[in-house]
Amino acid sequence: FVDLTPSLEKISRVSHAYEGRVIYVTAHLGNWEYFGSIMGIKGYPFTVIGRAINNPYIDRLVTQSREMFGSRLVDKEGAMMSLARELKAGRPVGLLPDQKSNDRTSTKLDFLGHKAGTTLGVAKLAKRFQAAILPVAVVMRDDGLYSLIVDDPLVYTDDESEETIMQRINDHLGSTIKTYPTQWFWMHNRWKQ
Repeated sequence: FVDLTPSLEKISRVSHAYEGRVIYVTAHLGNWEYFGSIMGIKGYPFTVIGRAINNPYIDRLVTQSREMFGSRLVDKEGAMMSLARELKAGRPVGLLPDQKSNDRTSTKLDFLGHKAGTTLGVAKLAKRFQAAILPVAVVMRDDGLYSLIVDDPLVYTDDESEETIMQRINDHLGSTIKTYPTQWFWMHNRWKQ
């Protein structure tokens, strides 16, 4: 890694300004799993959604690695209630909304130039708890080291629709993916109709 100080200072400022109510958003890009480890090691653990991996041995290893430094993993079934409790208590959460969503809270929004099922969960949580939406990414540099990128919080207003907020998130994720296209790791059909 390179110097994490500027990124962690920004996270600290945002966390303080929003009394811990922060939603980290990233894509399946670079070493997204490493973000949880970094944050836990540096004293900023958070809760993240995941689903059980089909192979129980691999699932146990992945779960242990995610929770090793204090971050918490909740199953995607019923996750919104768990995330709501975390934000209400002033604890941050992390979400990767670059995947296709078919649930009742999704809608078709533009993602990398095509309509894609997009969850509205991040926007719903942010509005309900007045949480910061903080884009982050852990990307590999040309020299093989990783950089932690922490952008400015995505600004939204109470009167904006969840669709508008999620489109802003999709646009931001899309821009990051275009900057690091070889590091986007999503093998499922994001635009399946």
